[in-house]
Amino acid sequence: MDDLSTIGTAIDEILSKQPWTDKEINLFILLKAKVDQYQKNVMSYEHEDDKKDIIANIREQSWYQKSKSKAVINGFLNEMIIANYQIIELDNKIEMELVVEFPKSKFKLVMIYNLNDIRAYIEGQYYRLKYVLYIEDYNSIKRNYLANHDTTENKITNNMKLPQIHDLYSIMKIGAAAQKSDLLKMFAEIVLFYDETTMLSMTPINTDGSNLSLMSFLSH
Repeated sequence: MDDLSTIGTAIDEILSKQPWTDKEINLFILLKAKVDQYQKNVMSYEHEDDKKDIIANIREQSWYQKSKSKAVINGFLNEMIIANYQIIELDNKIEMELVVEFPKSKFKLVMIYNLNDIRAYIEGQYYRLKYVLYIEDYNSIKRNYLANHDTTENKITNNMKLPQIHDLYSIMKIGAAAQKSDLLKMFAEIVLFYDETTMLSMTPINTDGSNLSLMSFLSH
């Protein structure tokens, strides 16, 4: 802590000077770049308890206990980092974003859920929703959608058959070492852990009328 105090004092001595010169500007730019560079580490630290709870919850589920893919699933759970989680619930609206990274395997799980009118959705009236859930490799070359329920801009944009699993093994870099159904359940458990509003569990993954949801992944 003494070292941190010394660093803080040194920064204050430089940045408290007025007016700023190139020296102060360059230091500020450097500090901001370092903050951006290590922001993911801060998020990971803040959500370390979430990670422990997610792992504990998954290991209690009957599908996991019966799974022949435990070793593969455990490997992914151990390496996962909660890189970003945000939720805003205000004026009958929901905005959620979740990014879970798997740095060793070089892919990420991304969920975006933006609903403009909770009451209208529940009552079956007109609403605008963008709900996407996908896994993607770090190079953004391959992406498989697990959910794509998008009615924004007054048009339905998703006609794909979901969940997409054709590139699952190559994105996750595992060959055929695990059952795809168990991998989908793992992703569903991770996302539903953050379902504070229960909207994720009830929202269909697309608009084809099948009413298949993340909860459906867990029941098969």
